[in-house]
Amino acid sequence: MNEVDPTDNTDFAAKPPMVTVIAVLGIFHFLCCGIPLLLLSGVSLATIFPSWPVIGGGIAMLGILGFVWYLRKGCATCPGNSKRCNGRKRED
Repeated sequence: MNEVDPTDNTDFAAKPPMVTVIAVLGIFHFLCCGIPLLLLSGVSLATIFPSWPVIGGGIAMLGILGFVWYLRKGCATCPGNSKRCNGRKRED
């Protein structure tokens, strides 16, 4: 008697959600195995994703803007930047 009762809500073998698991594993397999093999065979990311150069340019612009902001702001531990911090004098 190895039958599965489809009305039993506690028996998780009755309706296994394997479609989602197989789809997720298929996507991970494509990302981990498919794309690196395509890149090694000479296919570029611009062929796979046509908007890739635009996304790469945007990321490069964000990097350049962040670097310029860092240079203008400086760091708190640099010798010349401690003057920016105006600490109040304590009256004891």
